[in-house]
Amino acid sequence: MKLIDAEKANGIVTKTWAHLDDRNKPVVTTQTIQDAEPVMRRAKLKAQNPGKDFRFSAEIPANVINDVAYKSAALWGVKPKVAFEEIIAARTDRAKDIWKTLCKGREYRKFQAGNY
Repeated sequence: MKLIDAEKANGIVTKTWAHLDDRNKPVVTTQTIQDAEPVMRRAKLKAQNPGKDFRFSAEIPANVINDVAYKSAALWGVKPKVAFEEIIAARTDRAKDIWKTLCKGREYRKFQAGNY
């Protein structure tokens, strides 16, 4: 495995690797890593210091949304880009269900205001 490129922006590290797959064919893989600890600290801070204009619900890391988009794409039978755009727009019922899970679901509680 050979590292082709590494880039860091906004707390997200993106690494691009060149390697051989199971059939010895060359492939390129992109890996993204995001430290969720700062996001959890901001969620806690926002929950403990609510604003006057709106109620803070959750702060979801970009990598979590990206992961959910890939999983949703497989379930919905669409490309990950299409699923990601649909989730971000939050206009469809299935996208709204995902946001409800992210903002209120038990498995994402560290990013939610109600848990602090």
